[in-house]
Amino acid sequence: MIQIEEILDNLVSQTTEIHGTTQTYNTLTDSLIQQMNDICKKVDPKDNKNQTEKKELDQKTNHRNTNEQDLEIDLREYQKSLDLIMHRHRELVESNKNKHKSEIENSNLKLEQLKEENTLLKQDNQYLRKNIQEIAKVMKHLSEMPDEELNKSVSEISQLKKQNKALRDLLQIPQNENQN
Repeated sequence: MIQIEEILDNLVSQTTEIHGTTQTYNTLTDSLIQQMNDICKKVDPKDNKNQTEKKELDQKTNHRNTNEQDLEIDLREYQKSLDLIMHRHRELVESNKNKHKSEIENSNLKLEQLKEENTLLKQDNQYLRKNIQEIAKVMKHLSEMPDEELNKSVSEISQLKKQNKALRDLLQIPQNENQN
């Protein structure tokens, strides 16, 4: 981007230099024409050769003036084009800058959201690990328990359930469907 600006700035300075050179050329040419006209006035005007040369010189001068005018018009158009290109380039650079700034802000926002989600997932993961560890301890305890003790525990639980049901019936407390 900076190289393009440098190139365009260089072109603008070269264009200005060409314009200055053209003006210097015009001044020198006009001076030569004036000197030639002065010389022609001193020479006998009836001299056909001088008159012919003067006419040719005048034609060349007119042609040169036309070429210079065309060159100046082209130079102005070129400079306008360069100005438009530079203006558009600056607009595009600013637009891209704003676009990237917006994208970075969106990315930062998404990153923060992902960090929060990650923290919540870690907490859930720790909670689940704890539960799994507790279940594993109970299962290990049950697997290590002799069959007699296990049967005894199952029968005690069954007996407690029956007693609980009888007490509920006696006290007329409705039994929840979730409890067995």
